[in-house]
Amino acid sequence: MLVFAALLACAIPARAQAPSASAPAQESLPAADPRLERAKQLFRQGTALLQSGDHQRALEYYMASRAIVPSVPNTLNAAFCLSRLGRYDEALELYEELLTKFQEQVTDEIRREVAPAMAALRRQVASLDVSANVEGTLIVDGRMRGKLPLLAPVRVIPGTHQVRVVKDGYETFEQAVTCKAGEVVPLDASLKPLTSAGRLRVEAPGLEGADLYVDGAMVGTLPWEGTLSPAEHLIWVRKGDTGCAPRAVVVLQGQTVRVQPAVAALGPQLRIVVEPASAMLWIDGTAVGKGLWQGRLPIGQHTLDARELGYHPASRLLHVTATSGTEVRVVLQVDSKHARWGVSRGQFRLEALGGLVAGTSLGSGPEQSCGSCSTPLGWMGMARAEYELAMGLGFEVGAGFLSVGRSVNRTRNESFPAPGNLAVPSIWRMHDEVSMHGPAVSAGLAWRLGIGTGFHAQGRVDFGVWIAQVADLVEGEATAGGVTREVRVHDSGTPTRTAAVFLTPGIQLNRAWGGFHAGLGLAAAVVLTEGPRLANGSATIPVGTCDPSANPESIDCSGDATFTRGERSFGRFVVWIPHAVAGYSF
Repeated sequence: MLVFAALLACAIPARAQAPSASAPAQESLPAADPRLERAKQLFRQGTALLQSGDHQRALEYYMASRAIVPSVPNTLNAAFCLSRLGRYDEALELYEELLTKFQEQVTDEIRREVAPAMAALRRQVASLDVSANVEGTLIVDGRMRGKLPLLAPVRVIPGTHQVRVVKDGYETFEQAVTCKAGEVVPLDASLKPLTSAGRLRVEAPGLEGADLYVDGAMVGTLPWEGTLSPAEHLIWVRKGDTGCAPRAVVVLQGQTVRVQPAVAALGPQLRIVVEPASAMLWIDGTAVGKGLWQGRLPIGQHTLDARELGYHPASRLLHVTATSGTEVRVVLQVDSKHARWGVSRGQFRLEALGGLVAGTSLGSGPEQSCGSCSTPLGWMGMARAEYELAMGLGFEVGAGFLSVGRSVNRTRNESFPAPGNLAVPSIWRMHDEVSMHGPAVSAGLAWRLGIGTGFHAQGRVDFGVWIAQVADLVEGEATAGGVTREVRVHDSGTPTRTAAVFLTPGIQLNRAWGGFHAGLGLAAAVVLTEGPRLANGSATIPVGTCDPSANPESIDCSGDATFTRGERSFGRFVVWIPHAVAGYSF
């Protein structure tokens, strides 16, 4: 095979620059026939790609050329491309077609080159020798392979294949068969007569005479009516370059189901390959089988979906045109966390996250008489390490920094004594800047759940300790007797350090690229403990002289106000933390 491949790669494309004019399929066409010219053009494009080593795209052009005018050159080069792509059974079929259909045009030189190639291919394929108790239709991997009884075993590439035998009036036989290279696998398909049945009638006005395929087998032409088992069946119709996409039809026992499929112009022959081969494929929401689907789809946009246990689902859009490619691959990524693989070891993960902090209150003493207050705002930054078990449960620890603050404007009415046993009213207008900041450490549990290819959601709950430095910087003014003075609060802004215990539940959505991941999350920090008293002392009037004879009701004659003394630094409160995260899994 290697010797032949070298010969063919050099000799055949060069020799086949123009298809042989002696081929029967071409002799019957006028020299100026546009179909022949199109076939030659496609062949030349395929040859250029073959010489550059692009076997997949070269095959697409050769097969398109064959679809217009089959010839020795495009058949021979298509077979060579198939063998290079590992599609040995299809390559062998084309070589055999070459020696039978074009036997009068095949030269002795080509026969000498093809013979060892075919011998090598026979050693690389397996064969299925299928027999049945009825003259049914044999379908392998969704591709019709002939009518039973077979004249010879059908060839398949080594591996596992879905074999089906269908016959009108009988239950469908279906079985997975595993074959090895060079092996002939016998299979006895015993079909049972239908004990319960329904009927299906398929019509397509304007497309009378179109071939109807049911579950992969051509059962007749339209309009068609026949007996099928009560179940879901896959149908499609085709007449020349017009037809429909595969469609699921449910046949009901004792009833006749009538179907009029929507038909349209078809694109080229497609080969949709799913990896792994055991994955189920859906085309536009219709299940069409596992691993491989071959056929023609209407020109336009189609959705391909594939799923298999232990893999992330895959989905892609397919745009079918009159000249689109003939092979499409849908590859599923392994879900390494799935129980199918028996993964027992855990995974270590490092993350960095940062975000905003916002809430409604800090529960501090100054906020109790708030007139107009700002929203508590701040920021958070943290590093987190997590060890995740195979089941998705993780244990994590984190360390970071948390800061939040709030502005408070408040007004207090206080009275002070004056001569004559009078209680003189005074108004104290204060502005507080309450702040909390400091390092925090936490530990907790997390649970991760995959929700699609590369995406996962994560929920967590952590307990932690916030070593917070709390302060209240206060300034203001007081008014009485028509006099207004600035106010000084003793030890204003002096920090008080404390440990606040908090609980942090949260959710997070991540997107992974290999070991790296990034995402967005939302957490709530619930502070469970109250803080100590602030270091602030009394509020005093630092300037001004009291003149009782002139204005005993002046604010200069008031004493210290005690309402700022030892106020609570913070209470139990909740803040929300929307954040972004990035990390790496080892």
